[in-house]
Amino acid sequence: MMDLEKILTLDDIVKRSEVYAKTGLAPGTIDSLESKGEFPQRIYLTKRCSVWKKEEVNLWLTAKAQDPLGAKEKITMENANKNNPNHLKKIARSTAKD
Repeated sequence: MMDLEKILTLDDIVKRSEVYAKTGLAPGTIDSLESKGEFPQRIYLTKRCSVWKKEEVNLWLTAKAQDPLGAKEKITMENANKNNPNHLKKIARSTAKD
């Protein structure tokens, strides 16, 4: 049986072009950050079609806005507890308090 809490809808995802426009980053920069675990991981729908979770991209942007150069805390997805999707919310809240 599917876990209904984990089902993504079209409102929950952003396409590649939206991520580039929203972040202002070049495709190569996003690829580099993602490979280092410093940007949310994409979800491949097919070999040529990938999307990101909108909430993760928005939280990444919020955290970067609070600490653009990473002086307070390095924002990494690899440090996120894979069983706790609220980890990024904690990062955003912790940088907002400082």
